[in-house]
Amino acid sequence: MKKLLIAVLMLLLVIACDDGDSSKPLDTDSDNPTVNDTDETDDTDAINDTETEDSDIETIDDADTEEETDADNYVNPEPVAGDCVVRTVVVGALDRTAIYCLPTDIENALPVVFAWHGLGDSANNFASAFNAKALADYENYNAAIIVPEDANLSFQTLAGVDWDVLNMEDDYIEGDFFDAILEDIAQFITIDENRIHTAGFSAGAINSDALATAKGSELASVFTWSGGYFNDSANIGTGVPAMAGSIIKWPELTTENKYVQVILHGDSTDTFSLGSQGEIKFNLMAQNDVTYLNEKGHDVIICNHGQGHSAVGLTVAQMMDFFKNHPKGTVDSPYSTLPSDYPETCEFKSKILSD
Repeated sequence: MKKLLIAVLMLLLVIACDDGDSSKPLDTDSDNPTVNDTDETDDTDAINDTETEDSDIETIDDADTEEETDADNYVNPEPVAGDCVVRTVVVGALDRTAIYCLPTDIENALPVVFAWHGLGDSANNFASAFNAKALADYENYNAAIIVPEDANLSFQTLAGVDWDVLNMEDDYIEGDFFDAILEDIAQFITIDENRIHTAGFSAGAINSDALATAKGSELASVFTWSGGYFNDSANIGTGVPAMAGSIIKWPELTTENKYVQVILHGDSTDTFSLGSQGEIKFNLMAQNDVTYLNEKGHDVIICNHGQGHSAVGLTVAQMMDFFKNHPKGTVDSPYSTLPSDYPETCEFKSKILSD
């Protein structure tokens, strides 16, 4: 039992997907948001703020929302066109916060893009790395960009990995958070219900996969850097040690909405050693999940960016173009022939049609 607990705790550390020697942060500029390699300091395991030269887009200031929400006179700032604010919503007994970035034109119904950060990171860092304020006004696809803050769930108590991604059978609070955010933002914009998307990196990518499992009927399309479906039985014993199966409890993916997903992963070095217990193999989880999704009727684009565990391979501009071209109800992806700007390491994998 002791060995099992140790192995489980090590696994949860790995789900952070943010090894300081291999993880790369996202980098964006206002004219052409991209996901690039940049150097990061050794004292952080999360995606960090990055600065871009000659950018006239302001980064989002740090907000001490916990202290503010405890104040009796706290008032939620109203979202403003062309700017970002930190909003608080109530989820059960918790006050949860998220950054809302709106485009300059909010007269028409808007797509909504959720971006979930990795373990140990913050919404502020992730929004800055995406340059979410600029991304909301992306010329090909104006959208409300939502960057949620995690619930700080501790792996030490097996409660979660910042996000509620271990045991979805009792409750899945990130699904409730998703619902609360949509209800809240609908006070200020008209949501295009056919264009609600989710993206994430690392533990945030796993949460996007969890969200697709729980809320797949509401999602248009999914875009993940180094995630994993923990309801894919092929991942237990190959992508993650078999011991982990005793604590990971996800329902089966059963949605009738056959959303299309982009999965990005690293090469064979995209691993984490668990010593005598084995290792986590994120590239294998990606391959497993392609089969898992294909067999359930989903088209998938998979890209091996050829590096360690990093948020690289495709740009956030390409992400937004993918979202634009994959509204809800897209069963047959228009990317069966990939866009010309996709690297050769990307492949289109078609759904398997049942008889």
